[in-house]
Amino acid sequence: MRAFTVRMVLSGLALSPALFLQLVSPVQMGQFAKLAGGAPGIVMASAVIALVPVLVAQLLPGKRKDPIIKDLHQVHCLLPEKERARQLRTAPADRHLEQDLTQALNPARPNVPMDDPEGPTTKERVIANLLRSTMQQMRIPLVSHANRAQKVELHMLMQLLQATPQQAGDMARGFCNPEAVSKLHDLVQTAATIRQVFERQSALFESAQALWIMRRPGKAQNLQSALQSYALTDPDLWHHVVTSCQMDDPAQNNAAHWCLAQPACDQGTAAAYLRRVVLSGHLEVLAARTKTHFGAAHDVSRIVSVLRRWRCGYYKSNKIASGEISDDDIARFDMRFRAATEKLGVDLPYPKGLFAPGGGLSAQARSNWCFRTGQMIAPPREADYFGDNAV
Repeated sequence: MRAFTVRMVLSGLALSPALFLQLVSPVQMGQFAKLAGGAPGIVMASAVIALVPVLVAQLLPGKRKDPIIKDLHQVHCLLPEKERARQLRTAPADRHLEQDLTQALNPARPNVPMDDPEGPTTKERVIANLLRSTMQQMRIPLVSHANRAQKVELHMLMQLLQATPQQAGDMARGFCNPEAVSKLHDLVQTAATIRQVFERQSALFESAQALWIMRRPGKAQNLQSALQSYALTDPDLWHHVVTSCQMDDPAQNNAAHWCLAQPACDQGTAAAYLRRVVLSGHLEVLAARTKTHFGAAHDVSRIVSVLRRWRCGYYKSNKIASGEISDDDIARFDMRFRAATEKLGVDLPYPKGLFAPGGGLSAQARSNWCFRTGQMIAPPREADYFGDNAV
């Protein structure tokens, strides 16, 4: 078959996800979505199905006409002749190449919590699929059937797919089609990110389920202590506490400031808190009482700590949307911020960039937590941990 025809057939295969989505019933789609790990899993699966045949075909420099026999090896090379010769001189022994490739082609099953045995595909599985597709293009049924040059090229591709983005960019320049291998690496990185989110949310959901099962109804505990005993990083829960707590309740206020002091606290959470504490007039009230109430002075110092963290870039994560704010609200924020500063008699660090859009995701719901008792009042919902906005 002509190389051009092969490329056209493979490009046609790229349309298969669209056809699949048109043919399946809503019930079947729901079942597939659960197995794929939700909407991100479907997107990732569709991207792999659609792009892999096209990108792998681009890796192999073909010709419009059937190649003569002596050109067959050249048609199925991943590396230019000079680079291939250089790699052949320095590559490990064949048995080591074959061992590495065999291991990459047969990744171990991941240890997944919960009842879902699969979840979104792993980085290792994507790499295995890409290597298999490349071997099919090179007409290599098994690694043991490949000659040394082919093993070296496949090993180079494997290393690129496993590399960091910076390393992959440097390695891609040694291939016949740097753009194609870079896109394949991007697919691997996307799969890795989706998988990391899934595993993190799985751990949070399992822990939340355990807390629900082990709860002691009727026995209240301090909210901050409850959050500390949770012992897992849950920016969505912290966001819920910070944005929904009663600021004049000492226990809830302490818990909110504990959340705001966590290194993984999101910028959107800190932004929502600073907007709330200023626009509500709470900071002004505290500023007016600092000379007569020690508690007010303590609360102001904690708000100043949040302002300083904001100014020095303490909040690295920027995934949770902080919400839009009108020009009138911005003007009102500035007015109240100045008023609080004047009442304190000191300059407060103004939070520059506070009104930028921030992240594009909404915080996941954690409304099953009771702030008064420091316990859950309802079991955790799977949708609140594996929804489209999981961060």
